[in-house]
Amino acid sequence: MILSTDVLLWPSVFQRDTFLAMNPPAGDNVLFLWCDLQRLLHHLERSGSEDARPFAVIGITRIDEPDAQVEWVPQCDPVPAKAAAGWKLLGFDVSDAALLSGLSNCGYDGAEISAFRKRWAPHLNRNHLFTEIEIAWEFRAVTDRRVKEHAPFFVYGLYRIESQGIPRGWPEISHRQ
Repeated sequence: MILSTDVLLWPSVFQRDTFLAMNPPAGDNVLFLWCDLQRLLHHLERSGSEDARPFAVIGITRIDEPDAQVEWVPQCDPVPAKAAAGWKLLGFDVSDAALLSGLSNCGYDGAEISAFRKRWAPHLNRNHLFTEIEIAWEFRAVTDRRVKEHAPFFVYGLYRIESQGIPRGWPEISHRQ
């Protein structure tokens, strides 16, 4: 399974399941993401259904390089503002500000595919996410040059927040600061 910030690759449960077919509330709606984790969990609790397919609550954080030159203004103030201690890191995606994945959803021609697989595939986990932040930052710089129309790209951490609905055997990697 490919995990990603990109809802075209990994759709939101709110787009997929009719029992949850509700966009985040006004003020919380940023690219089908919820800005307030407690409001999201409360909505999921109220909307429970025996017919629901398994799903996972995922946190997405943007992780800047120490000397980042690009200022990014969030569209909301996330609550919580940082990943909590109990969240399990699934890996790192490289995406633009609209969460289009430069890793999984920016077209590669035939020559690029072979070269990129050779260079980057050894650094991806089984869900197609980077396992090391430094490698993700390196790929981000390459993607900024390669896909100028979507630059700048950012590195995002994807975290499992709740174990409900997550298949056994999903990767867990530790985040090195």
